[in-house]
Amino acid sequence: MTGEAANADIFQTRLRPSEHASEHPPHCANSDTDSDMNPPPQTAPPWLGQALQEMRMRYPADAFDVVAIQRPNPSTGSVVTVFRAVCGDCPGKLYTVGPGDTLNNFEIHLRDLSHRRRVDERSQPRRSFL
Repeated sequence: MTGEAANADIFQTRLRPSEHASEHPPHCANSDTDSDMNPPPQTAPPWLGQALQEMRMRYPADAFDVVAIQRPNPSTGSVVTVFRAVCGDCPGKLYTVGPGDTLNNFEIHLRDLSHRRRVDERSQPRRSFL
């Protein structure tokens, strides 16, 4: 398998629909009547799969992923797919990917002290005093 194909496979297995469905339009059409309004999400750009793989190598204990979110484009009336990073240790926030073709914005979160504490708490075995 080529490097590019391997990166795409890694990313596609991790990519999942947004868990914030109430905040965003659905990702997939539910019937033939709404298929024009909700096209399938665009595939992720190759750089995003590579950046995600590199970030996982740098932060192996951290739980994070990238999700695809469909949003309306007010200027054209079409639906566009945007990609956001989400942290499994700090739920409830979506992080913009970038700048450019990187996950540097999200890496700032991964280095944050409160995030590091959450990862450490999850990683350490719990003690029982009984």
